[in-house]
Amino acid sequence: RLHLLRVGRAQARGFIFVALAALKREVWQLEADSDALSEGLRAARLECERTASHLEAAQAERDRLAMESTTAVALLEREVGLLHGRLEEATTGEAARRLVAMRTQLDEAEDARAAAIS
Repeated sequence: RLHLLRVGRAQARGFIFVALAALKREVWQLEADSDALSEGLRAARLECERTASHLEAAQAERDRLAMESTTAVALLEREVGLLHGRLEEATTGEAARRLVAMRTQLDEAEDARAAAIS
């Protein structure tokens, strides 16, 4: 009977060692999986930070272009106003020159008529 107890204990120890070895392998596999997931998470975090950096740069570029276009529109509006004023001046000036020329012609015609009558 003592022999059977010793054999049973030895078998139990063997089962415990086998089970312990299996549990250790499972723990090592879980640790390896955890390390792989952690590495994947770090890589995803870095990619997210890089994407956020690109987004910030794109937003800054968009803001810069918006300011440039606003400035360009303001300058164009000012230039159009100046050109419109010059056009009015030129048109008014041309009309004034024509009026002076017509008045001169009228004066010359009246002088010619007066000379013809006298």
